[in-house]
Amino acid sequence: MKNRFLGIPYIIWMAIFVVIPMFLIVGYAFTTRDGGFTVSNFSSMLSYAGVFRDSFLLAIIATVICLLLGYPMAYIMANYDIKGKRIVEILIIVSLLSPPFIGAYSWIMLLGKSGLVNDLVKAITGHNMGFNIYGFKGIVLVFTLKLYAYVYMYASGGLSKIDVSLTEAAENLGCSPVKKIFTMVMPLIMPSVMAAALIVFANSFTDFGTPMLIGQGYRTMPTLVYEEFIGENGGSANFAAALSMFMLVVTIGIFLIQRYVTNRKSFEMSSLRPIASRKPGKLSGFFMHFFIYLFVFLSLLPQLTVIVSSFKNIKGPVYQDGWGFANYAKAFEKFGNTIWNTYRFAIISV
Repeated sequence: MKNRFLGIPYIIWMAIFVVIPMFLIVGYAFTTRDGGFTVSNFSSMLSYAGVFRDSFLLAIIATVICLLLGYPMAYIMANYDIKGKRIVEILIIVSLLSPPFIGAYSWIMLLGKSGLVNDLVKAITGHNMGFNIYGFKGIVLVFTLKLYAYVYMYASGGLSKIDVSLTEAAENLGCSPVKKIFTMVMPLIMPSVMAAALIVFANSFTDFGTPMLIGQGYRTMPTLVYEEFIGENGGSANFAAALSMFMLVVTIGIFLIQRYVTNRKSFEMSSLRPIASRKPGKLSGFFMHFFIYLFVFLSLLPQLTVIVSSFKNIKGPVYQDGWGFANYAKAFEKFGNTIWNTYRFAIISV
């Protein structure tokens, strides 16, 4: 009888911090500025159909590319001896640790109009680089090099549960390596891949910092919500709530689809003999190492850029010659309380 009451604190917690805020958003979405009932907030969204389309397109493309990168990396790492495998796995996780805002800012420093790479290309060739980080392509690049790590981790977890006897049986029956991947391995880890795709899509669809910094005219749903919420010219918190409700419905809908597919395609496995990695051939091993090392390096560029730039001497917004710890001293002197609050809130939430 006592066990029935153990869940009450958690129910109250969820009600206060999850359910009630969601109902408040729904309430604001159906409310006018004067407090009356209306559905005009939803009909007004039709004028932003292009923004909805762009947000979906961005999230879908980022998800597909992350799947095309993350799953092959997980399969190679699980089946072949990759030099420095443990370090590579750690670095892949490290690539997730920077907030979206910091990652986008780092890419601006690298590939912006006055970025380090652009300046280097101009110094060598005398011409500007043909690519810059701003716009749709830049957002997809940032999302891909950050979120593919989710696919890698989920796919690796799924691959670790496959018993090697299944792959041996497939090979004994004459199944080619490519056919084995698509007809046996992929269906077995489909729940993990679908879960990773959901997380990548949700992060891409709801990310605010990256499109806000490097979008330059490419508007997404989160930036539209922000503009409507704080807009000085015609902004409406109620319309922003309607947009947020729409995003919430889309995300929940994608989640339900993912759950439905997962429940139909899920398998129970007991890995008595996990997949053992083997040494790849010389040519195939070269391309495997090149593929993995290249994308891990690219995904770590934002962190490396921030670390290196933090020691560069500056005067205002302009970099100066020389290196040192002056930036750190200035940061702690001016923003010590802000830094402490950031870590304090993070520790409390953990």
